[in-house]
Amino acid sequence: MAYIQNVKYDFSSLELSLADATDGDTLSVSDAFTELNYSDNVDREKLRGASRVAIDATDGEYDAEGSITMFQKFYRYVNDWCKEKGYGFYNVEFNLTVCYRHNGQPLHVDTIKKVMFASRDSSNSQGPAALTVACDLFIKDRIYFDGLGPFGETL
Repeated sequence: MAYIQNVKYDFSSLELSLADATDGDTLSVSDAFTELNYSDNVDREKLRGASRVAIDATDGEYDAEGSITMFQKFYRYVNDWCKEKGYGFYNVEFNLTVCYRHNGQPLHVDTIKKVMFASRDSSNSQGPAALTVACDLFIKDRIYFDGLGPFGETL
C-alpha cells in the first residue's frame, strides 16, 4: 500500500524490460520485485549580482535516482540472460514501468527511461524470508510521472 498526497493507492505492477539491440530479443518480467524507489530533482542556482534579492535563476540540472529490490531467483534470471547475450550486468540498459491505482480509479503509469544497474547487494540468512538482491539504479534519462516528464514533455 502506498500513500501519494494522503491518498491510499494499491500497487498494481512493476515491469522491467531488457532488450537486445542485435537480435531484438526482449526479456520482460513483472512480479519479481519487493520494492522500487525513485525520485528526481532540478538543482537550480539563484543569480544575485549586487542585489540583495535574486534577479533570476538558472534553468538548473536535472537528476534522477532510484533503487530496486528483487527476488534472488529473478536476479539470477537477469544475470543468466546477460551472460547468454554477452553483456555485463552493469552494461545492460532497460526501461521500468510502474502501475498503480486507487479503488478502481483510472490506472496511473510511471515510466523510467534508460536505466542501468549501478550496484548490487545480496544478503542471505537462515529463516523463512525470501532471498533478495538490492540494486541501486543509474537513470540516464527521465522519470515520467503518469506520462508527464519533468519539463512538460509527454510519452
